[in-house]
Amino acid sequence: MLSPHPKPVVIREVWSHNLDYEFCIIRQIIRLYPLVGLTFTDAHGNLPDLGTNSVFIWEFKFRDFDAWRDHHRPDSVALLRRQCIDFERNRNEGVDSVRFAYLLQTSGVMFNTYVTWITFHSAYDFGYLIKILVGRALPTRMEDFLDLLRIFFGPRVFDMKYVMRFCNGLYGGLERVAGAGALEVQRGVGKAHQAGSDSLLIWHTFQRMAQRFFVNAKPEAVAGLLYGLEIDSAR
Repeated sequence: MLSPHPKPVVIREVWSHNLDYEFCIIRQIIRLYPLVGLTFTDAHGNLPDLGTNSVFIWEFKFRDFDAWRDHHRPDSVALLRRQCIDFERNRNEGVDSVRFAYLLQTSGVMFNTYVTWITFHSAYDFGYLIKILVGRALPTRMEDFLDLLRIFFGPRVFDMKYVMRFCNGLYGGLERVAGAGALEVQRGVGKAHQAGSDSLLIWHTFQRMAQRFFVNAKPEAVAGLLYGLEIDSAR
């Protein structure tokens, strides 16, 4: 089973009032921890400790979604509420996506070929990020969307949902894959469907997948391919 971190993991919640401060920290650590979740690690899987007795991951609380007015699936919102997602507080105190987009682009995380992005079933996540980064609707052509993906996030983007097709016996959602007999990865902190906690679990699971299934081959062969968009991505 994947060993826990020697220091306790702390989720740094990012709201409107501390957004600029947290991005100052991210600018300082990105050269040492270039693998993004937004769990930041170095190539050995070490998390930033910021000179303390804990290690840290980030969870951004956005204000964009209004659970009372925006279209949504009620069962999905109910599930997230059960996982302690506070939509009302997010709406009142959350991060403005325009400000977030500006700080993200000036943080050193974007347009950086040394940064690796580890994700799980992330086409919709990248769609949201690209939409706020360009400040307009997404392109109608798949090729244009994928070009923007490469421009903003570089060539080292891994979608574990796609990578799984090369890993015999792995299937299903994140929790199922992480707990599979071949991997046996435990959640390090927090609850399922919470962004910070999920990002750390994704990273730990990817580490174990690489150790277990890519011993004689590099996972770079499947970089830049998103689950569900892989046919167009490979062109």
